[in-house]
Amino acid sequence: TEGDAEVVVRSLTDDSEHRFAAGELPMFGGGQLEFSNSSSWLAFQIRPDREAAANSQRPLPNSVGLVDLSTGEMVELERVRGFAFGGADGAWLAVHKMTPEGRDNDDWRGADLLLRRLSDGTTLTVGNVSEYAFNDSGEWLATAIDTEGRSGNGVQIREMSSGRVIPLDSAEAAYTRLGWHDDGDAFAVLRSVNHDDYEDDLVAVVGFSGIGAGDPAKAEYDPAGDENFPEGMTVNANHSPLWSDSRDALVFRVHEVEMTEEAKAAAAAAEAEEAEEDAPPAAANDDVDTADLVIWHWRDRRLQSRQQVVERTDRNFGYLSVYRVAQDLFVRLADDDLRNVNPAPGHRWALGRNNDAYERQASLDGRNLADYWIVDMHTGERRMAIEGSRYVFAASPAGTHLLHYDDGNFFSLDFATGESTNLTGGLDVPFWNVEDDHNVVKPPVFQFGVGWTDDGEHILLHDGWDIWKMAADGSNPMNLTQNGRADQIRYRSVMRLDPDLDGIDDSAPMFVTAYGEWTKKNGIGRLDPDGGVTNLLWDDAAFRGLMKAEDADVFVYTRET
Repeated sequence: TEGDAEVVVRSLTDDSEHRFAAGELPMFGGGQLEFSNSSSWLAFQIRPDREAAANSQRPLPNSVGLVDLSTGEMVELERVRGFAFGGADGAWLAVHKMTPEGRDNDDWRGADLLLRRLSDGTTLTVGNVSEYAFNDSGEWLATAIDTEGRSGNGVQIREMSSGRVIPLDSAEAAYTRLGWHDDGDAFAVLRSVNHDDYEDDLVAVVGFSGIGAGDPAKAEYDPAGDENFPEGMTVNANHSPLWSDSRDALVFRVHEVEMTEEAKAAAAAAEAEEAEEDAPPAAANDDVDTADLVIWHWRDRRLQSRQQVVERTDRNFGYLSVYRVAQDLFVRLADDDLRNVNPAPGHRWALGRNNDAYERQASLDGRNLADYWIVDMHTGERRMAIEGSRYVFAASPAGTHLLHYDDGNFFSLDFATGESTNLTGGLDVPFWNVEDDHNVVKPPVFQFGVGWTDDGEHILLHDGWDIWKMAADGSNPMNLTQNGRADQIRYRSVMRLDPDLDGIDDSAPMFVTAYGEWTKKNGIGRLDPDGGVTNLLWDDAAFRGLMKAEDADVFVYTRET
């Protein structure tokens, strides 16, 4: 929608309401809005209003509005590029200011970070911050410092409760892609340095662990000091590094780094001299126009139109790799033979995908087949697991199993053994879409809204009518909803109420969507962990957006007619 927006705050205990101008929203999605953990404060992004933006010759800066929900009073902070609550119960607000006007931000990205104590409004300013992030509890704040000329650059952490600051690393380098582990006790960051021979910076990975339990431990991998690292490559700065869940490895991606024209010429001259060639390498002719011509070879696996679509993805591509800290060992997990490799949860295994043998045909018939490999993230060893498959779904949250589908049945692949178990073959109902009339043999009932339980020990599957539960090895299958097929009610999905969980919490009652095939009614039902659905809502309406309060059995939802 066009026009200026406003933020509306209403109390759930009385009729009080507050409204605040928020400017014109972006074309897609709304502006940032966040409550503190204590629900005492609200911070939201304020964008320029429509008239001001239309009359300006350049982009106008955003602001942030900070609202005390006990009084409804708002404080506006100007020229802001980001904000976040931190500290115990969100007692602090971090506000990252924009860089000063007129500065070249390519070489100097640091700007003021304001730390505002919400209880009294006291503000502490940390200068030249390029990136910042609170850990999950908000107790620790990590900041990357970026100064003019990089002379004072580094990484530091602040304990919010005490104000104690611990410097962790410093160098004439840019620190980017700072990110915490979900447990909040470790983070990793990229450290980039200029090199005269290369167009891009050369990048190292630095990680810190044990934060909050004494002095943090530092782990560092710099490819420049490893003679076994592939020549002509560096760590890819387009991808964020991360710690493995066991904190024994740093996970990142590498890519080829392009040499400068001068370095290429020098290398070519050295090769020519070594080969005793008299003629120097031909100098580049800058006056020659570059031909605007796109050439596709009939042996190319991807059609030219597809190559154009994924050009940017190809340019940012990186090969998955790990650094084993205790062994001081770099392990490259992906290469040109197996480019597409991604870690499974837990970082014990990775899954490789290779569609080289099928990609060209897929451009013609749309059947996106691929071979899948299990990759050991400790050693880099590979094993073929699934050949020529079209339907491979998610790995379990524990990273031990992988769901895939073939010829009317769902299977669970055990990463450790490489063996697949048929989950649905012994059941007396089909799990392929019997109503799909496309020219596809036994297409699966797609598992939108169901999947692995949070502990990774069980999986929930949808047969088109009912939701089933079974162990990861296929044992003890159970029809949870029980009456879907008999009563012609489609129980389609389990509504996720806790965004922090990696899967479905099957230890407590679940909430499922319901649709009457013949009545066309919709509803929401409560699904007991031992089976059986109790209808909570059932009407000629659409029910969506079910949400639950974090610490109370209070729910909100939308109803559309």
